[in-house]
Amino acid sequence: MLGYVRGVILPGPGAGASATPDTTRGNQSGLYPSWLGARELLLHGRDPYSPEVTAEIQEGVWGHRLDLKNPDDPKDESRFAYPLYVVFLLAPTIGLPFPLVQILYVSIALAVSVASVWLWLHFFGHGPSLLFRAVSSILLVGSYGALAGLHLQQLTLIVAALIAGSLACIATGRLWAAGMMLAFGTVKPQLTIALVAWLLVWASAKWRARRILFLSFTATMAALLFGAELLLPGWIWEWQQTLSAYMDYAPLSPAHLQMVFGRFGGSIAGAAVMVAIAAFCWRIRRDSADSDRFKFVPALMLVTYLVISPVWHFYDYVLLLPGVLLALHWQQDSNRMRPSERAFVSISAIVLAWQWISATGLSITAAVSPAWAQKGQFLFTISMLFAPTMTAISLILIARSRFSVHRPEHFRKIGL
Repeated sequence: MLGYVRGVILPGPGAGASATPDTTRGNQSGLYPSWLGARELLLHGRDPYSPEVTAEIQEGVWGHRLDLKNPDDPKDESRFAYPLYVVFLLAPTIGLPFPLVQILYVSIALAVSVASVWLWLHFFGHGPSLLFRAVSSILLVGSYGALAGLHLQQLTLIVAALIAGSLACIATGRLWAAGMMLAFGTVKPQLTIALVAWLLVWASAKWRARRILFLSFTATMAALLFGAELLLPGWIWEWQQTLSAYMDYAPLSPAHLQMVFGRFGGSIAGAAVMVAIAAFCWRIRRDSADSDRFKFVPALMLVTYLVISPVWHFYDYVLLLPGVLLALHWQQDSNRMRPSERAFVSISAIVLAWQWISATGLSITAAVSPAWAQKGQFLFTISMLFAPTMTAISLILIARSRFSVHRPEHFRKIGL
């Protein structure tokens, strides 16, 4: 995969096999806008959402200030687009030179990504198979989503690990730690809002036993929001304006369901999926943390995000990890599925594996003919586009088969 990224994607169309990226354009880092914004706010008291700081961010990311009237300039304005309290995560790095910050990010992101595999397996109750954990870790780090996140230095990898850590803490009864990690995970609110809402409902359903999760999350969020307001009063309105602008300038692809059903049909299908998940969550809100249905919901939510969200990137594909691990953990239940359902799950597995198969073929091809490798990229992209939807459907099919046998007794009596 690394050979494919370096030998095919980074050189770009028409590049030779030995071509390298144009480093004169800037650092191309997704971390730089938030890091520079945090540095300017904490060290110099400047508004990170301001046009002046945005211009300085563009100089670092693209090598020059963007001219919106210049058709040759990138459309991505690279603004500081995070909630202001992200500066608390980045505060320890603001006194360091950015090249060193990049090295630290890659080291930390690699470590927490590997840790997230072990945390998810712990949450799912997987046995202590060292080989399975090692192979899963290697495949995650060697996936296109993880490598894209590492190359672009995206905070998505950190947030994904925070989500895994919070669920693992819930599984072990450390609800106070889970609430804190969930709160910090909201620096990427689009990734965590549905999961946070579900867990707060779950905590409220048995208040005496689970209230620590609710209180820990709300207290941490209150501290983050209050601290951000002290640093920059009224920041939330500036952030909302920045989000609106982001939806216009960011190079976003349509939601996966919209690719299949069209814009209107995809929106209707996405709304139906969200209503169905919400209804399922309400039904199981009293389930314990070690129940199959509780384990199913976070994995389903994260995979579904990639299917229905209009704001997704390939580095977000690290969110497929819990769905894939849970499907593997429950793979014995596929024996009770219909032949057509087992066939679909098998095809989904091939689609997931195709990223490594096609990447291997294209990286070898690039050594012989870079032009052929560039033309063959569609073989890689097609499988990546189908992967989230097929993973979600496969996970649902396997879960339905498992739940049909492992339903709680009181649900069987009422026909659920």
